[in-house]
Amino acid sequence: MTSRHRMGVVLCGFILGISASARAAPDPVGIPECDTYLTRFEACIQKAAPKARPEMQSSLKKRHDEWKQGAGSDRGLDKLRRHCQEAVDELASDPTCA
Repeated sequence: MTSRHRMGVVLCGFILGISASARAAPDPVGIPECDTYLTRFEACIQKAAPKARPEMQSSLKKRHDEWKQGAGSDRGLDKLRRHCQEAVDELASDPTCA
């Protein structure tokens, strides 16, 4: 194997690794409604224009972190569940994500 071929193999592996990690489902929050939203929004990001993806990823991470923190407390769990379900419903009406 030539060094040029090895470099191609390494580069291909790197690109595939990035692609796989970009599509990986987010860490579950532990509330089914929230986890459904996060998974569906991640799929939506993959359908979006490449220029829009970084901002969408940032939004997904922010929402995930806020929800994960909220899920760690019994206080307000019902409200968080309702909020997540509303987000799922809104996402379903988004033509980009449908």
